[in-house]
Amino acid sequence: MPKIEKFVVQTDWLWYEAEITEEQAEEYRQYENLETDTPVINNENLNEKKGVDLDNMRDEPDWLYDLDYDLVRDKPASDETSFELIEE
Repeated sequence: MPKIEKFVVQTDWLWYEAEITEEQAEEYRQYENLETDTPVINNENLNEKKGVDLDNMRDEPDWLYDLDYDLVRDKPASDETSFELIEE
């Protein structure tokens, strides 16, 4: 018996906010600066490491996911659907 497959990719847009301390704000600013100041790594300086701390290059602050976030805005989901005939 022929079948048809339906594949759906759904995207939700949700904005959350949480209050943080001044210390947390400063730590996050430093994290953002690390992100923008980190040199692009290519094979040459990856092998030599040229002073780049690869282990801590993109570590987010530990507390980032532990905050009590409040939903402040959302946008209805959109989805892309594709169909494919499955021949048996």
